[in-house]
Amino acid sequence: MTNLDSEPFETDHIRLSIVTPADRETIASENAVQSMWDWLPMIGSGTNFDGYFDRVMVEAKSGGLVPFIVRLKTDNSFAGLVAFEGISRMHRRHRIGFSWVREDVRSTMIGPAIQLALFERAYASRFRRIEYLIPSANVRAIASVERLGAQREGVLRGYYRLANGTWADVVSLSLVEQEITVAMDRLKLRIRQMQTAA
Repeated sequence: MTNLDSEPFETDHIRLSIVTPADRETIASENAVQSMWDWLPMIGSGTNFDGYFDRVMVEAKSGGLVPFIVRLKTDNSFAGLVAFEGISRMHRRHRIGFSWVREDVRSTMIGPAIQLALFERAYASRFRRIEYLIPSANVRAIASVERLGAQREGVLRGYYRLANGTWADVVSLSLVEQEITVAMDRLKLRIRQMQTAA
């Protein structure tokens, strides 16, 4: 059986590699850091990049988080970040979080390719529930997940404090069992359509 963290992990367009301490400088130099202040919850070690990066490394070591750096296969350039988090192997569920894509490849096939890769890996690893917890103010991200067929389960009011100091209501969405395979088919179709239009 495939594991969530099995490598190599790639598609026709992207390569996902588990984040290591050697990736710290690459990530720190990208605009992904700004997204941290906009959408990530506050943590006890302070609102600074090194604090977040160190926490990710600790959680990854414990097995509750699998963080990936995404690179384009065309030139091996940094394209984004994403993670499996809240992993429960017993209950076969996890969340997709820490999602960020480089601005110049947004609205291209790269975003759908990342989601498809994650869904295919979850499916191959026999996970039956994929969750998203997204701050309600992040309307664009919520709409994107709903287009995949994810069901909105409700709003968790005042769920956490963001790194910028404000409090966030969080929208809970999920795909369960066959909804995952339907979403995979939708993503494959979207990628083909984008390739044809390019």
